Amino acid sequence: MSSFVELQILYHLVFKQNIFTNTDNNKPPVKLPYLGRLDILTIEGTPSGLHHIKELLVAAPNLCVLVIDLDCLLTLLEDENEPLILYVLLHQHILDLCVRIPDNNNNNNNNNNNQQTKKSKLTVEKIHFIARVFTRVRNLTIDYEASDEYIETNIIKSIIKEFKQLVIFHIYGKIPNDMIENDIRQWVIEQSCFRIKSLDIFRVECSNEWFKLWL
Repeated sequence: MSSFVELQILYHLVFKQNIFTNTDNNKPPVKLPYLGRLDILTIEGTPSGLHHIKELLVAAPNLCVLVIDLDCLLTLLEDENEPLILYVLLHQHILDLCVRIPDNNNNNNNNNNNQQTKKSKLTVEKIHFIARVFTRVRNLTIDYEASDEYIETNIIKSIIKEFKQLVIFHIYGKIPNDMIENDIRQWVIEQSCFRIKSLDIFRVECSNEWFKLWL
């Protein structure tokens, strides 16, 4: 674990495969130094040492930004072997969440990876599931990486509805034409089930490649 000594001066950690030498769930928890300056965690792919995230959150009390692939996030949240304290820590820590969604049509994946890719489709049910843990998120970014599929409008509607503390919401991908052609401000009001009202101060921008909302 000597590789973690220098992390005391870092503010951004990229969590990759094999970053932890101890990947056995049955071994004692990894002991990390105090990481007081660490506030951004990026997880690439789905590393084998995900069960160490709890120790990392405890060691980094100021960690508040999480960048993660959807497959990895679901693996983390759906693992029945994870202790409840992990979800409590995620809830308490994370204020900014960026979820990356890989291209479902990536032909370079093997069969096992293709099964994971199918799992990575964002649905209303998964949004509800994620929002139940990350109830304090104020800045949410959804990034459909190089996807040729149009983003379903009910996905945006569900995010606005489920994330109650949302202040900034960005989604990148192919935006449906009916959103671009409509009065986007009125569309947001209607999709929020009028939780956002016409007299409220908010800003919204939309193009064929992104949708941005500031509340």
